[in-house]
Formats: sequence, structure tokens, C-alpha cells
Amino acid sequence: MAPSMKDIAYYALRLAFFIVSNIYCLVGYMVGMSLLTPLRLWAPRIYWRIEHEIFYWLETVCVSWITSAGYQVIECGDDVSHLHDKNCLLLSNHQSTGDVPMVMLALHGKKMTASKLMWVIFVLYKWTNFGLVCQHREDFFIDVGKTKRNNEMAKFKHHLLDSYLRLGKKWIMIFPEGGFLCRNQESSIRYAKKNNLPDLKHVLLPRVGAVKAVIDTVGEHFDEATKEVNSDETENTEYSFETPSSSSYLSIQTSSSAPILHSDDPSHPVKWVLDMTIAYRDKKPLELLGMSIGFDPRRDVLIHWRSYRVKDIPRDEEGLTAWLYQRYIEKEEMLDNYYKDNKIPPPSSDSSFPPLQPKYFKFDILYQILVHMALFTLCYLQYVLILKPVMSIVVGILSNVFSYAQGIWPL
Repeated sequence: MAPSMKDIAYYALRLAFFIVSNIYCLVGYMVGMSLLTPLRLWAPRIYWRIEHEIFYWLETVCVSWITSAGYQVIECGDDVSHLHDKNCLLLSNHQSTGDVPMVMLALHGKKMTASKLMWVIFVLYKWTNFGLVCQHREDFFIDVGKTKRNNEMAKFKHHLLDSYLRLGKKWIMIFPEGGFLCRNQESSIRYAKKNNLPDLKHVLLPRVGAVKAVIDTVGEHFDEATKEVNSDETENTEYSFETPSSSSYLSIQTSSSAPILHSDDPSHPVKWVLDMTIAYRDKKPLELLGMSIGFDPRRDVLIHWRSYRVKDIPRDEEGLTAWLYQRYIEKEEMLDNYYKDNKIPPPSSDSSFPPLQPKYFKFDILYQILVHMALFTLCYLQYVLILKPVMSIVVGILSNVFSYAQGIWPL
């Protein structure tokens, strides 16, 4: 059915709101943090505390685009509330541009996590508005390809040591599938058939390289007591595969003589892997722009949590690949059941934590309004106090130069 004139006017107003808020958020953040550069050099702890708060404001704006249009999100699975201020590796399936705001929305109530999250993003988005902010925050931009994998993983490991630890970040966000489901499903299916892997329809086979880089570089020490259990699990798995070092998936080489590191080593703080599954009702992923202007149908979105201790995860490449594949096979089964009957998945029987009572996320509308006003005011003050005087000086100089030129070479 074609939209009515009322609907078109509504979409137009929301599109204008989306564009304008993007402008004053980006300008307010980038100019404001740039002006505080001396503080970054002389008092970095204070600087990054301010940055965390302002970035949280940006996430609040992104959340407001979604919630003000009437979209609701249900949270279920493991109760991860006690991990909000812990060091964790966050993994999620990836279906559309709506996934990033869904991650922000899921973490918005977990303020410590939301502001201290390190994003691992595809390099294609480096010069978008979000990418510019991520560059300033020292998030990591990753490229893919067989010829680039070793170099990218070496850079990522160095970045974890140089930025993640130095800045005191908490969670690391990775989409292991390496791209949207709709764009990469055929290649994933071909790879699965070639290597005798399950045929997955709702997720892609994950790439192990970035996950392994995090666990090897900043993850806690592997518990040898669980090695036999993990070996038995791998042997009982009904598929076999080539190791990623001979496949198209990202991989890195690790030294067999690496020192044994204790779980309380501050240089290896990541103790948990959190597996987030995003499920869009009726198998129809929502898009960022469609949700922001209210054009996409209003359907509930499900976010499901599972938690795993890093010390229990295999460190060898084949074992880690089998473990990660098994998690995505479980995602496939859960999504398949959810799409069939639209029922919330039951609690996991083998979880270390109590189940989370399924609930809708709730947000403070007044706080969202105040954040918009604060960012708009910040942008306006930057214009009045900085941009406008600078433009006046530039215009005056150009006017004098033009007048002088006219005096020498009259027309």
C-alpha cells in the first residue's frame, strides 16, 4: 500500500531530524574533543573520561532515533549484569546496518560498557560519520583478504596492546562473520559444502582470526583442566574442516613457546566471551535509515546473551575454530526455532549464570531530549565562538586582497 501524504510528511520530518542531529553530533564531538587536545597530552585520564561521557551522549542520540520511532527490543538469555564493568569480548551475528544501533541500544543501559567499548569495524566505514568518531576513539578498522590477513592480525594485536590496554577499555566488539548475511551467504554456503560443514541459512560461518587475536593477546590463560573436555567436544562434532590457515578465513600464527600467563595478569584482562544473537522478527532485518525515519515496519527485535569463560576456550587454531563454529551452529538452531514460532528461546541449561527474565529495554525520554539539547548547544557555541570569528577574519583578508588587486590592476 502506498504511503499517505501524512506518512510522507512524517518520514520527511524524521529524515530532517536524522540529518540535522547527525551534523550537530559529529561537529560537536569532533571539534569539542579537538579543542581538548592539550588535555589529552597533559592529563589523558581526565581527557578520556570526558570523551567517554560525550561518546555516551552520541550513543544516546542513536538510541533515540530508534526508540522515538516506536521500535522495541527484548533482552533474554544469560544475565550479564555483573559483567558490565569487566573486560569482555563481545561477538554478534551481522545481518544489516541495523545491527550497530542494536548493539548500542543493548549496551546503553550498561553505561560503563557503552562508553568503554572498542569497536572492530570494516575499513570501508572509516570515513563515515561513525568512522570518524571511531578513529578519534582509537577503535580498530580491519580489512579482509587472503593477502592481507597476516598483516591485519599483526596490526590488530599491536593495537590491542597499544590502545585497548592503555586507554582502559572494557569490552571489544567484533562481528566474526565479516559482513552482512545477505551479501556473503552464497560464499559461506560454498565454503561449507567444500569443507563438509553444516549448511547455515540464518548466519554465516565465522572468521576466527580477530577472535583468536584478542584471546591470544589480552585473554586470560587457558585452563589445562578443561583441555580434555574441549578435546572430547571437538571429537564428537559431526563435521570436519580445513584449518583456517589453508582457507579463506583470517588467521594468525602464534608461538608455541609463549609464556604461561595467570588470569589476574593486568596485561591479559579479558576473561569473558559474550555471544550476542540479534533476531529480527519474520527473518526481515531492519535497516538503520529505515528505522530512523520510521519507514521500516515496527517489529520487536530480540537480543539473546550467552557467556563463556575465556580460560575454557581452546587456544590452538583448530580447536578454537571448532568451538566458534559450534557457537554459530547453536545460533542457527535458535534463530530457526524463533523464526518458526516467534517464541523467546528457553534458558540455557549449561550456563554459569542465572537466566535473565525476558524484558523490554526502557529508556529515559527526558534524558534523551537533554542530550540532544546539550549537543546542539555545544555545536552552536562552537559556531559562534570559533567558526564565525574565523570566517570573518578569512573573509576580511580575502576582501582586502581583492581590493588591493583591483587597485593595481583596475578592471
